[in-house]
Amino acid sequence: KQLQLKFACAVKTKQDVFLDVGTGFGKTLASILLQLLSDGEVITIIISPLKRLQSSQAESLQMKYGLCTIVVNEDTPSDDCFWKV
Repeated sequence: KQLQLKFACAVKTKQDVFLDVGTGFGKTLASILLQLLSDGEVITIIISPLKRLQSSQAESLQMKYGLCTIVVNEDTPSDDCFWKV
């Protein structure tokens, strides 16, 4: 999709990008592709309104692609020890 390509190109050229599109657009593909091709300097933030979806996406990205993920919501510990790890 053309918007996916624009998104990927913008991130690859180190531009900050905010992508706000609906379900089925392909946000995950664009984000994962850049993470897999990066030299470790790319941070992707995916915002999801559903806790169950947050956890399942994070787990899936870790299991399938070996990406480092974290879910941040009101259940996330706020202690310093957690954030140091």
